[in-house]
Amino acid sequence: MQKLDAARVKYHYHIGVGEESETIVKYAREKGCDQIFMGTRGLGSVSSLVLGSVATKVIHLSPVPVLLAK
Repeated sequence: MQKLDAARVKYHYHIGVGEESETIVKYAREKGCDQIFMGTRGLGSVSSLVLGSVATKVIHLSPVPVLLAK
């Protein structure tokens, strides 16, 4: 947050409780977000299939575009 403050970038943070992907999508809907931006751990396609991925679930549940950064 210090870097965002130093760059004078506006941001909000929120702590949600529940299943991660559903909580993220619910928050985006409630706030009327135009896009969801999130990072990935970069486990690769095989690990993602075995372990599941919050990012993958968000993509499937979200009514707005999701931008992933690795």
